[in-house]
Amino acid sequence: MPQIRSVCVYCGSAGAVDQRYRAAADELGRSVAAAGIKLVFGGGRIGLMGIAADAALAAGGHVTGVIPASLRDAELAHSGLSELVVVATMHDRKRVMAERADAFAVLPGGIGTLDETFEILTWRQLGRNCAERIGADGRARTSGARTKKPLGFAVNVRSRIATHCRFCGISNGADAIHERCG
Repeated sequence: MPQIRSVCVYCGSAGAVDQRYRAAADELGRSVAAAGIKLVFGGGRIGLMGIAADAALAAGGHVTGVIPASLRDAELAHSGLSELVVVATMHDRKRVMAERADAFAVLPGGIGTLDETFEILTWRQLGRNCAERIGADGRARTSGARTKKPLGFAVNVRSRIATHCRFCGISNGADAIHERCG
């Protein structure tokens, strides 16, 4: 398996986030930096995006944010990053983030996080999200041998559904969304 030099994290930019998810974002950012791995993310300074970036920066890590020009102000672009890449479209954002990452991590988020996650899963299945094999010297081999970039999830979606019906807002304590809501 190639050496992981950068990890792209997909996560939400909403400010009101469960403390468990905030702690997970902080731990991910600090762990990535402590391992000497660069963090690539959506470029926002709020929500889990900002928490992961701030934690990596506080631990001395290199953090690259990628944000479309149209969202730069709406998402309150992080101004303290090692690098902020401003792109034209959301598609460009996803492409640049994927190109700059050797691996991917997913934290809780909304529709945008799901979109990014499913695109990476699709690219992996189609063989598009691959990296050349990396030699011991850190250089890509040109033999054509390619390997899929690793993808990890840092969320227990089932427990979130089990404690809260997303459609009606009523806690249900069951393993599924209310029948009348789903």
